[in-house]
Amino acid sequence: MLIYLVVDQSGSKVFDTDNGWDIDFSGRQYRNASIKDRKFRHLDLKRNETIVMKRKIDMEYTGRLTVMVYSRLSSVRVSLIDSRGHEKQVYYYGYNNYTGLNPGAFLGSGYNFVELPQGSTGKILKIMEMSSQNGAIVEVPEVIITPFNDALAVFVKGKAVVAFVSFYIFIAGALVIFLSLFATVFDPGFFRMIFLGFFSICSSLWCMCSSKMVQIFSRNLRTNSMIEYMSIYLLFIPLLILVLTCFYNLATWQKLVMTGSACAYTGLSAAAIVLQKLRLVNVDYLLPVFHALMAFDVVFLVVLSLYHWKRSRVSEKYLESGIFVAAIAAGIYTPVYCVDPMTHVYYNFLDMFFIPLSLLLMTTLIFIGYVKGVLEQMAEKAQRQRLLENSGTDTLTGLKDNIIGESVLRRISADKSDYVFIIYDLNGLRVINRERGSHIGDLVIKGFADGLRKVFYDADLISRTGGDEFFIVFEKNMISVYEIEKRAKQLEKELEGVSVRAGVELDAAYGYALSSEIRDKDTERAIQVLKQRLYMMKTDMNNQRSGQ
Repeated sequence: MLIYLVVDQSGSKVFDTDNGWDIDFSGRQYRNASIKDRKFRHLDLKRNETIVMKRKIDMEYTGRLTVMVYSRLSSVRVSLIDSRGHEKQVYYYGYNNYTGLNPGAFLGSGYNFVELPQGSTGKILKIMEMSSQNGAIVEVPEVIITPFNDALAVFVKGKAVVAFVSFYIFIAGALVIFLSLFATVFDPGFFRMIFLGFFSICSSLWCMCSSKMVQIFSRNLRTNSMIEYMSIYLLFIPLLILVLTCFYNLATWQKLVMTGSACAYTGLSAAAIVLQKLRLVNVDYLLPVFHALMAFDVVFLVVLSLYHWKRSRVSEKYLESGIFVAAIAAGIYTPVYCVDPMTHVYYNFLDMFFIPLSLLLMTTLIFIGYVKGVLEQMAEKAQRQRLLENSGTDTLTGLKDNIIGESVLRRISADKSDYVFIIYDLNGLRVINRERGSHIGDLVIKGFADGLRKVFYDADLISRTGGDEFFIVFEKNMISVYEIEKRAKQLEKELEGVSVRAGVELDAAYGYALSSEIRDKDTERAIQVLKQRLYMMKTDMNNQRSGQ
């Protein structure tokens, strides 16, 4: 329905009611005036001052009419005066019936949709607005009269861009938050994406509320304005957090400045809510403070981005480009708003095109930069893991090296955990290298390492601790002496296959030690025991060869 409304307003009708108004304010009276006259700009009415507008409903139309009256932080009363001079109130906002403005009430900004009763043609339309604070009314309010059935279509006319951008960014932000919460369960690093989603939602809410597109869903001007100001007050918090978490090599003072700014925005938002709840001031009262903070942060982030641009990663360049877009948008929009805060009433180029498209571009750049940053970090993590694995890996066999073996021994000794240690020594490797060449020796070592992997598949560690020495650790899956001897015979068969492929005769001696046979599970004593057993086996094997 929304897409239909913003794209097709064919047949919708707006009556020409710019002229023929009687306007009274600040003791001045104007008759048969045009509300577009330049003399009705920059009025600057004080608190509780009123502006009264009257015009005859003289259009030739017999159906029901809708009057849209814009009010900015002001109360509104709409009445009809018949030919006898009797006045009947048909709408009020911010007034306590006929007694006047609610004391201290917070009044929002937006369009008041007034449905006139049947037969209003020929009567006098009277509109009275009362300023709730100094400077709330700076122009004669915009008034649009349209047939009742055309009111919504007329309201959204010309807002296709802002409607698309607002809803697109909002849906994208909500999806990012949902997916990041789900992904955080598997990888805590995705938690940062929540701030990207929060930034998108704040941007879209502010865009919807400032353009008044939110009135398609809510006619509560107080709530809409509260959302508008709170979303803009909070907008820079997720942006600063994204910069803090995604920029590399930030100095400590830079981190402190951005952290302080994020805290200042949080305090500003809390103060705005408290002051409004206490009915001391409207929520927009702290807007100048926000503009000052925003100006400081925009300048700071732009200077920071320019300083880091040459040495920035690709992901950071996207984020910095988003910051540049934000700086341009803020640098153009903020001065216009401060000079003429009612400019947005007429939904000019800035409101309907420039700001929405800037937000869309900025959010897209920041999103791409964040995703690129995540991909870069994942690649770096995988590379570090490979380097870590390779740093403790024997390049010839792919087994862990002596450094890893010693670290495992130290950990087992500190934990006093159960263990089974096995050591293997290839006999005659030096002779093979000398007589057949090192390439044959390497072939033998790799073949023997493959045999160890196959036979001791459930070991916690298999490492090459020397040229012809291999060390095996069982810690979780304990094995018995019988199993050690059984697997030693399986390894002999594997070694026979290596002998055939290499064309040499091979055998290997081994020794073992179990924590259950070592006092206090002393690992140093265990190493002595397994080396003694290795030496005894090598001696027996040498004696057998000598006897042959």
